Amino acid sequence: EGTVNECEGYSWSQTDSEVSITAPVDSKYSGKDILFDLTANKFVLGIRGETPLIEGDLSFPVKLDDSTWELETVKGKKFIKVLLCKLTEFKHWDGIVKVAGAKKKRVDDDVNAVKAML
Repeated sequence: EGTVNECEGYSWSQTDSEVSITAPVDSKYSGKDILFDLTANKFVLGIRGETPLIEGDLSFPVKLDDSTWELETVKGKKFIKVLLCKLTEFKHWDGIVKVAGAKKKRVDDDVNAVKAML
């Protein structure tokens, strides 16, 4: 995977064919608490009843049948892991959703190594 992009409440990275999103969640949440709404062009991710972590028009369309999410626990911490499969491979995404003024920063290699284990 490429550079890990840190955003408020989640991080993401991409390959030529996929976009991976990782978001930490409180251990009290289960799958039924997760809000995951995906269409070919729109995406919402978060905890039901709370402000979504990600919401908006996708940067580019995705393959719905191949895109997935799961809850995963690593070293006692719970994460939402999302895999979005790009409809157009080799298309570089600048962000998950189209947002004016979105902030992103490059994360150091130690964090990249931890994310790679997730």
